[in-house]
Amino acid sequence: MYSNKLICDILDYIDININKEITIEELSNLFFFDRYYIMKLFKKELNITIINYIKSMRIYNSLKDYKYNNQVIRIALNNGFNSLEYYSETFKEIVKI
Repeated sequence: MYSNKLICDILDYIDININKEITIEELSNLFFFDRYYIMKLFKKELNITIINYIKSMRIYNSLKDYKYNNQVIRIALNNGFNSLEYYSETFKEIVKI
């Protein structure tokens, strides 16, 4: 997928832990690279910041839940958002509606 092993490892980690809190500091400690290096490399390779990537993946994952659940707060919490307001704000930002 991506030629850089670090980026592939980070993407795998994010995918596995998408519903948990993920911080740049955590990624830095886990992969033994400076946080600024990781952020710069991620942005260069994917053309999106790590934080925006995580938010986008959480929103897209949450869309699948609407098929089975109509409780928006439960969908938000199950997809790594700590409040309905933050979920709603992020949803509007990512989905544009």
